[in-house]
Amino acid sequence: MTNVPAFKSGVKLDYAVPQLACIKLNCAWVYSSDKIFSPDSVVRAAIPSYHVVNLGARYVITVNGVATTLRANVDNVFDKFYWRDAS
Repeated sequence: MTNVPAFKSGVKLDYAVPQLACIKLNCAWVYSSDKIFSPDSVVRAAIPSYHVVNLGARYVITVNGVATTLRANVDNVFDKFYWRDAS
């Protein structure tokens, strides 16, 4: 198959801040091996492997008696250039 990496993986870590039960932090690492882009069975390009780190936080509050979660995330924290897909 083309445009499909042979190997993909990810690891996610969630951390509950002990002093602030309403705040949770998370970190994710995502990896994709290299892949070949070949739309018409003729090799057009080799897309290199990549890995990125994402960070986030969530804050749980009650709004008018309803549990509400606010989330903020930053993908690709280290601003790594990569080709996720080709078409």
